[in-house]
This record gives sequence, C-alpha cells and structure tokens, in this order.
Amino acid sequence: MSTPKPQGKANLLHQKILSDLIEEKPAGWVHKRIDPDSPDPKKPMVIETKVLASEIRFPLARNVSDENVNRAAERWAK
Repeated sequence: MSTPKPQGKANLLHQKILSDLIEEKPAGWVHKRIDPDSPDPKKPMVIETKVLASEIRFPLARNVSDENVNRAAERWAK
C-alpha cells in the first residue's frame, strides 16, 4: 500500500495579505453643481447628487494591480 503525499498547510500570513489587498469598503460623497436653468442668476440653485461607490479599504493596496494579486495568489496556492 502506498502512503499518501503530505498536504501543505495554507500560510495564514499569505491569506491575510491577499484578503487585505482585495477588501473593499463602501464610499460615498455629495457632488454639487449649479443649475444652468435657474431662474435667478444672482442666487443660482445648487443641485446635489449623492454618489455611492466602493473603494479598497487600505490605501497602499490601491497601488497593486489585480493582475499582480492574481499572480501572488496562484504562486502561494502551490
């Protein structure tokens, strides 16, 4: 009977790094603009638009491309 090959354990540090590189958080801001069709030119109407989006949670992770994250995940999964 043959013995099975030992399976490597997943490196928890690699998992944490990859999860932090792809983790997102909700973000939003208010975009204000002047209405070009406002009736009183001395007191123009302001139109506020709420913009909702998502961004990467950690600012330094924005410098890493998706391709490089995928490469690291494939390399560390071996």
